[in-house]
Amino acid sequence: MKKFILLIASVLFLSACNEEGYYSDHYYEDHHGADATIPLIRDYELVDNYLKSSEFEAQHLYLSPFGPEEAFEVNWRIDSYSGYNAHLYINDFNSLHRAIHLSSSQCGPGWDCDWDSYQYCLVDADYRIGCDQAEFGPWQGWRNIEPLISQSPQPAWLLLEVCDVYDAFCDVRSLPVHLE
Repeated sequence: MKKFILLIASVLFLSACNEEGYYSDHYYEDHHGADATIPLIRDYELVDNYLKSSEFEAQHLYLSPFGPEEAFEVNWRIDSYSGYNAHLYINDFNSLHRAIHLSSSQCGPGWDCDWDSYQYCLVDADYRIGCDQAEFGPWQGWRNIEPLISQSPQPAWLLLEVCDVYDAFCDVRSLPVHLE
């Protein structure tokens, strides 16, 4: 009987263990390794100037000065135990190489943006993009995207890069868009 109780107790104890044989309630460390300071993109979504969301229509999104909405919105959700830097880029191919930097934000606990965050951006008729965390501006840091446009609509990629606070370890996601 003593062995049976010991066997039941051992089974109950081991059922609380993960694959490596020890108990842990640290979801992030269990799923992303021991260095929990490296931020990882969990979700990345775009709502374009025509109010279409990448969550439902990933292939037909437009960034346009002619759409019914003045601004487009970028949303993201991050897994991280500490602060991180979020960088938004646009390019005519799916790479950060030679991409045009649109904005940067310091995020995490105590910052303007947290793990669930957003950025509003505006495309003007001169093919410039300005981004801010306020829906209606002040649209500082205008970036000229005209060099990306050789046709209309122009296929492009909107890239989100999140990095640790030192910009040493990063995760990148991209969404296909069309520039009008």
